Amino acid sequence: MRSASRITTAVLSVYAGLLGAAHGVYEIQQGSIAPDGLVFNAIGPPCQPETQSYACLPAMSIIPNLQVTGFLAIAVSLAVLVWGAAFVTRKRGSLVLLGLSIAMLLVGGGFLAPFYGIVASAVSTRIAPQRRPAGNAVTRGLAVLWPWLLIVYFAWIGIQLAFAQALNAFLLGLGGGSLLIEIAALLIAAASGVAYDTHREKAAQPTL
Repeated sequence: MRSASRITTAVLSVYAGLLGAAHGVYEIQQGSIAPDGLVFNAIGPPCQPETQSYACLPAMSIIPNLQVTGFLAIAVSLAVLVWGAAFVTRKRGSLVLLGLSIAMLLVGGGFLAPFYGIVASAVSTRIAPQRRPAGNAVTRGLAVLWPWLLIVYFAWIGIQLAFAQALNAFLLGLGGGSLLIEIAALLIAAASGVAYDTHREKAAQPTL
């Protein structure tokens, strides 16, 4: 089993599940009311999206009740967490994780949390050893950075959570660039785990 890809899948799935469940908790707190539309804010008034870097946690739901949406978001998010952390290596495990991530999107788990789940699903397809690992200069460079890219990425997430108000103005100043940087950093960190396994397998192959 490719250990770095497995760890990356588990870490991303756990974070996706926790983030999606957080959306659900806030949605339940808004009560048994209909959302403003298909897309809404998980954190209701007095939260103002334009004044908060997390934009009051935007989400969408096909369920016309925020309280029901919240309970479903928590249930599906926890399923993502458990499946990605413990069962994704089963037959069609990657497809199940992908399906759960899409379901999380549709029942109020936000937008970023399902994205984490989808990335985890993609990485999980690389957990099984590859017959002909294709290594090159890019994979070697990314392999060297494993696991530090993933550690730094989630350290930054932790800093944002711990110092949300202090960093709020800075992150708002970045605008949409903050989200683009975060997505790019996530994809590179995830790729480094796959690259590490690929490089290790290629190095282990006997040379003829």
